Amino acid sequence: MAILAFAALGESIFAIAGFAAPQFTLQQFAIQANADTLFLGYIVAWFLLFVAITAILALKQVLKNNPNGWTLSYILGVWWIGIGIGVYIGYGRTDNLFMDSLKGCVIILTAWRSRSAINAWSGRTLSEKDLPEKVLAD
Repeated sequence: MAILAFAALGESIFAIAGFAAPQFTLQQFAIQANADTLFLGYIVAWFLLFVAITAILALKQVLKNNPNGWTLSYILGVWWIGIGIGVYIGYGRTDNLFMDSLKGCVIILTAWRSRSAINAWSGRTLSEKDLPEKVLAD
């Protein structure tokens, strides 16, 4: 789930940039800074922070093999696919279509594959050599 960690890192960086240097961040997207765009940038930074925290929570839960983490991963994947398609349809930005939709697809596929592998591994039967010696002694 490294892609989920990188996505959380990227969203965190954009959120922090939106709070710390809003005019610079808007310039990177070729948006002229005025009172309205600065306000919108502030709101978007909070939204990106929420997505980053959600991705971090999903990663933490996935590492514990908690079903909620897998569900959050699927939701985030679908969300990123939707963002990519929506920005492409609305604004014709193929870079967002490729980056966000690909990120969403990779998260969904890796979550599905990882969950399947973990479930297959955890469903196997244990032999005595798999158990710690302390358990065998009790």
